[in-house]
Amino acid sequence: MNLARPASQQEIEEIGKFIETELTDVLNAIENVRAIGIGNKVTTDADVGHIAICFYVQKKIDVALLEEDQRVVPYYFIPAIQMAIVTDVQPMGGYKPKVNLSMRFGGIKSFFELREIDLVTRNPHPDRPQQKNPRNRFQAVLRPGYSIESSWTNLPGTLGMIAYVANEPHIVSCHHLLGPVNQTVRQPSHYDLDDQINEYQQYTVGTVKFAWDDIDISIAHVQSREVDPRIFGFEEETIPIKAAAPAIGDHVIKSGRQTQVTHGQVKGIKAIIKKKGDKVLKRQFIIGMHPDYPPPFYEITKNSDSGCPWMKVDGLEPGNTILGIHIGGDIHDADRNPSREFAYATEVIAIQEKINFSFKL
Repeated sequence: MNLARPASQQEIEEIGKFIETELTDVLNAIENVRAIGIGNKVTTDADVGHIAICFYVQKKIDVALLEEDQRVVPYYFIPAIQMAIVTDVQPMGGYKPKVNLSMRFGGIKSFFELREIDLVTRNPHPDRPQQKNPRNRFQAVLRPGYSIESSWTNLPGTLGMIAYVANEPHIVSCHHLLGPVNQTVRQPSHYDLDDQINEYQQYTVGTVKFAWDDIDISIAHVQSREVDPRIFGFEEETIPIKAAAPAIGDHVIKSGRQTQVTHGQVKGIKAIIKKKGDKVLKRQFIIGMHPDYPPPFYEITKNSDSGCPWMKVDGLEPGNTILGIHIGGDIHDADRNPSREFAYATEVIAIQEKINFSFKL
């Protein structure tokens, strides 16, 4: 049976736990499935408003053409709520983390000789012109939405959030961008500098202190800059002051290095996403196109938006509730098919469960 009414938060939590504990092996076993989460069942492209356990696939295939072990069963019984929840299969396309992996080729890493130098809080070369977009320029005060990189990848991404751990300022972004503990973090990315060779490591801001690969999040201690929690690109008063669980249908907005400010709508929650090998990314939510706010070229996100903040929209403007840190999205760039445009993000409340932090001193 399916819920013919809105699910309670307790029911959502229990279904989410079931997906994480019982369906991880299913996710890895079915080749065409990219993610599993809670979403609304869709029939003939119409959202029927009933929740389902959604299997997000690279493409829909006639079930008659699938081997038995590659088929999605019609429902799952959830013991904790004594209820059977129907399944649904929805096309998601392929996906990838939103750092610009193409930049890695051509010997970029080996081209630069990293060396230890003193950290500074100023532009090391104030006489040299920089990029016009402020998010891609050296900034003495760090804000979410700015361009960053780390010694882990030397690839550009986005600063997602300011967090205070033990009263010390930290920046939050994704693990596949910042990497594990002890990696060096810089602002901006050297791809945004006019001088890419001369002492670009002077743009160092700190070091990764906490990292969790299972939710794709890293947190770096800020050692050489000031911080400002206001999200660049939004209204000046847009400051995350609390986190909340995303809900299906939420109107969300993000500010990233590449596509800057775009809108979306939460389509799936409590999701697990397939990574390389048998690894699974947990505590994700899935974002699709907002019907009233389509982005340019139908692209919610693109390369180097990784790490940016997803905020809940209150009314017509971003509120003060942060829902997620952007991880990745679909690979169907500019195909202008809204049904195939997806992004996914880590719940900020999942980060709060890993480490105690505050949004302000």
